[in-house]
Amino acid sequence: MPNKIIFVLFALISFYGPGCSRQQDRIERITVFGEVTFQGVPLEAGILSLIPDAGTEASPSGAEITQGKYRVTNKGGVAPGKYIVKIMADRIVAEATPVDPDSVVTEQLIPEKYNSSSMLTLDVPSGVQKLEANFALEK
Repeated sequence: MPNKIIFVLFALISFYGPGCSRQQDRIERITVFGEVTFQGVPLEAGILSLIPDAGTEASPSGAEITQGKYRVTNKGGVAPGKYIVKIMADRIVAEATPVDPDSVVTEQLIPEKYNSSSMLTLDVPSGVQKLEANFALEK
């Protein structure tokens, strides 16, 4: 009898398990790209994060910002919905010393209103393959 239960469980998992992953593969994804400037100058380096807002069933995503440009393509892009945008970039305040090469001191270059207390949002619409979203940040 226990072997029969194990067989039935295995059969159910084999039948329904792949269907679940295939359904996830069918989630619409949009490549989000654009430029980020801070005080009118392209942000040299940083991180852009997209955090799903309430009601958006998606995973957080993000991308590196390099020379003011970013492109979110992980897992094929971003699922449609509303997102909170967080942008972070550190600047070096004190260089490492020969005595302590790990002693670089940094601080957040971008104001809190764009990261930890971000008020930036992005609506990613359904039915498009790519979405350009530019962010012009001021102090």
